[in-house]
Amino acid sequence: MKSERLSFAKRALLTRSAEALFTAYEMLEEYDEESIREFLEGDVTVAAVSVVSGIDEPALVDEVVKQASKIQRQAELA
Repeated sequence: MKSERLSFAKRALLTRSAEALFTAYEMLEEYDEESIREFLEGDVTVAAVSVVSGIDEPALVDEVVKQASKIQRQAELA
C-alpha cells in the first residue's frame, strides 16, 4: 500500500499522534519492529487516533515503529 503524501501540518500531526501512542504504550520500547506492528494493528487506540487526526492507521503504525527504532538506537549508543 502506498501511503499518501502528507502536508507539512499533517506531518506534524502524524508525529505528535505517534508520540502519544508510543507514550501510551511505553512497553513498546522493548519490542522489535514486527512485534510493534502486530501489537498496534487493529488496536482500538490507534483506530481512535486515526479517526480524530484523519491520518490512516498504517501511517500511524509506521510512524510509531520509526520512533521506536530511533529510541532503541539512541539507547544502544548511550
